Amino acid sequence: MLILGFLSERNPANRHHFMHACMVVSLIMALGGARVVLGGMSWLAIVSHLLLLQVGVSFTIVGVMSFRHARLQRESLVTG
Repeated sequence: MLILGFLSERNPANRHHFMHACMVVSLIMALGGARVVLGGMSWLAIVSHLLLLQVGVSFTIVGVMSFRHARLQRESLVTG
């Protein structure tokens, strides 16, 4: 994700592609953390998966909010 962030700063024309790739990574993080429901893990693995799930879901929510904000700004420039 850090590499994608650097790439988006260096190549602003393709920023939206890099940000969508970050969202894919965050969804993979959330799905990987959701493995905690399968059980059969040690206490440390459970905590690790719960943290991965929380970070993945949080980043996905913030990313969706950012995409909505960017779309609303783009629409207000067109109409306004």
